[in-house]
Amino acid sequence: MKPPQDMYTRLLKNMLRERKVTMETDYILKNLEKKINDKKRGYNHDSIISWFNGEQKYKKRYKGREILEIIQNAEDAKADELIFTINHKCNKIIISNNGENFSLAGYSSLLYPDLSPKPKGIFIGQKGLGFRALINWANEISIISNNLKVTFSDKISRDLLLELKAERDDLSDVSQMQFLSLPDIQKID
Repeated sequence: MKPPQDMYTRLLKNMLRERKVTMETDYILKNLEKKINDKKRGYNHDSIISWFNGEQKYKKRYKGREILEIIQNAEDAKADELIFTINHKCNKIIISNNGENFSLAGYSSLLYPDLSPKPKGIFIGQKGLGFRALINWANEISIISNNLKVTFSDKISRDLLLELKAERDDLSDVSQMQFLSLPDIQKID
């Protein structure tokens, strides 16, 4: 029988690890919300159209590369396991890996194309663009990492555009918004 102190040591280590994850989650959540608010304040007629047009170009450029980009992202996250689950009843594809969690810089690269946190020459992906290939497949994409669920969707983009139109007079001719405009964020346990 192991001495009780080993059990207490394991418990303490687990508590410290959980505390570290909670602190990291809170840090990412706070700073990601700030980045989202900053981006939202910066939207205007021309930026909305420019962001949308840019995303459409990336969408076309990466069409057909979806699986390759998923594999590359898992490799860059140092994953040794990548799982694809197809649920025909719910019309969902669930992709998971056991690699490193998303960093704040990683989330930022989703908000701002060409802003990858990956250093050149070390990782396969370096431009922060490959993830955009997935918008060819989906009307909603959720990333679950760091005890956060970060969701981008057509509905979120449409609702954001309606909200911006209610606040501003110069958006009457704008009919679409970038899919990866601003996400919904939920803290999960």
